[in-house]
Amino acid sequence: DKFLQKEGITYIDCKGKPFDYQLHNAVSTIEQSDCVDGTILDEIKKGYLVGEKLLRPAHVIVAKKKQ
Repeated sequence: DKFLQKEGITYIDCKGKPFDYQLHNAVSTIEQSDCVDGTILDEIKKGYLVGEKLLRPAHVIVAKKKQ
């Protein structure tokens, strides 16, 4: 992690945050009645930024509001 920080690479913190198609890749959705639609429930693969540029999107599981 220190090497990555030294090179200006930062981890995308996403769990519990709203899904953003520019930073995240949704690999699955889970229907839940007690959630906000589009909230990231879990992270499958970490995503990274180099400064403000996307190096790799985070692969995530996104909540879908149960009807």
